[in-house]
Amino acid sequence: MVNISYHRLFVVVPFPRHHTGFNTFCTASPRAKLHPLNSTMKRTLILLLFLGLLSSQLLAQEKASAQPAGSTAMQPALGKKLHIRGIHNAGKINDSLYRGAQPEQTGLGELKKLGVTTIVDLRREDREKLDWERGAAAALGMRFVHILVSGWAPPSDQQVAQFLELFRDDPHGKVFLHCRFGDDRTGVFVAAYRIAVDKWPPEQAIREMYFFGFNGFWHPSMKKFIREFPDHLRSEPALAPWAQTSLHGTRCSWVQKGKSTCTSYPRSNNLHIMNTLS
Repeated sequence: MVNISYHRLFVVVPFPRHHTGFNTFCTASPRAKLHPLNSTMKRTLILLLFLGLLSSQLLAQEKASAQPAGSTAMQPALGKKLHIRGIHNAGKINDSLYRGAQPEQTGLGELKKLGVTTIVDLRREDREKLDWERGAAAALGMRFVHILVSGWAPPSDQQVAQFLELFRDDPHGKVFLHCRFGDDRTGVFVAAYRIAVDKWPPEQAIREMYFFGFNGFWHPSMKKFIREFPDHLRSEPALAPWAQTSLHGTRCSWVQKGKSTCTSYPRSNNLHIMNTLS
């Protein structure tokens, strides 16, 4: 216990000039005491401090997952977020691949202006919206591909292969990929593309998933699928064309400082696209 006391404390109290009957100085001799915290207050304070530190740590981890790591080794650049009228959560992965949420009519028109040639819809819900989009894409001269994927489970290897084959089928085309919100299912397919085509390490592909809004808390199986996707490339026959080759027939390997080494490799055409056209 701390006991602080002063024998005499002078307190200056100003009074208006017309109060001549009062002294302008008064004295007081208080005894000030600081009482220790009781056990309940101590426990409460410790609990609040712990919760604050835990929240800060979780926030830091989530932020680190959503942004590029600041390390001395260079990381491949993440996709670029775009503002496209009629499309929420839009982004550009590269010159061949765009992503986003379910487009509106104005959004489809904007995609046409960007040179998009193929629309890929991953939704299995809302049949009416699906039929509308197929017709709207056809009216604008764009190819429409429907890959029916669950919103609560990772895709199959065959579904990923179907998506990847689009880029081999038309190397100079531009693909817009979407689900409902453009974050979870779309994120998994883009991450698989990054690993298979761009030869990204899985953790960097997952980092980009978070960058575009992936909900890892609700979809741990999707994140697990991407972490294990390199093994799928080596073992799944449907993915064999991408096991060691990039899109344009080169064998690449990711090395330190964001660089890759590539050598020529013959292109395989043993997989055919399954799609729906208007």
